[in-house]
Amino acid sequence: ALLLETSDQLSLGLLLCSRAEAEHLAGDAATAQRARERAHALATQIEVGADSELGRALAHLHALFEPVRSAV
Repeated sequence: ALLLETSDQLSLGLLLCSRAEAEHLAGDAATAQRARERAHALATQIEVGADSELGRALAHLHALFEPVRSAV
């Protein structure tokens, strides 16, 4: 909640990526996807590059989530 009240959008994006991964591993696909989408929206808003820490975290999520999408 504190990160939502600050302007540290980068840290919030990283936290959302961590949450997305944790929820995915716990089997809660819907919550994981929502966290992933929020992180992606923040990354777009603050215009981070693919080589940034947040960009790499999002790429990791993409790789983690893709096998699930392919299996469906």
